[in-house]
Amino acid sequence: MDEIIIAVIKVESKSQLLSAAAIIHKKMMKSISKCKGLC
Repeated sequence: MDEIIIAVIKVESKSQLLSAAAIIHKKMMKSISKCKGLC
């Protein structure tokens, strides 16, 4: 049972990392597009 719980936690942390990376990517793209408008 412990192995299953660990596997689930690993999957959850992976999805959290992916969602965090997606949010950071969106923020970076927004700042880049702002720079393109100003620079």
